[in-house]
Amino acid sequence: MEERYEDATELFRWTLEYEESHGDTEGVIVSVGNLGIAAVLGGDPREALAFLRRALELSADLGHREFIAGSLDGLSAAYAIAGDTEDAAILLGIAESVRASAGLAREAIEARLYEKTMDLLSKSMPAERLRDTIARGRQKGLTEGVAYALEALGRPSVGGRDN
Repeated sequence: MEERYEDATELFRWTLEYEESHGDTEGVIVSVGNLGIAAVLGGDPREALAFLRRALELSADLGHREFIAGSLDGLSAAYAIAGDTEDAAILLGIAESVRASAGLAREAIEARLYEKTMDLLSKSMPAERLRDTIARGRQKGLTEGVAYALEALGRPSVGGRDN
């Protein structure tokens, strides 16, 4: 199957404009989350981080655990692609904790991101260190986990981003 991230991105941008013009915050979260995922799968972690940060902030404001977990999964994948394996593994653990506490399963695209992230992390970290780092993320509660993610996004070390 041919990946068409540019086409998807165009559609998601149009949807975002529509949702913003109608004041639909949940729709905006879905649209920026989709833009972030498209950027991750298209290999652009820098762009992904900007979209997923917005998705996480809006999701946290609403207290929407499913959207928070999805944003964290996307951020984890973006960090893994950018080579920041420590934060990627911690964010993955936080996402798992949020999902477990709310009884949420990953949707198909989130499962695909998870597999991609785990593949990248398992190739760049020893198995025991990866397991321990994910476990550190799982120990963080929702509020602490979101705060950690937002603090990590403020660091200028990933993918040359300017936050």
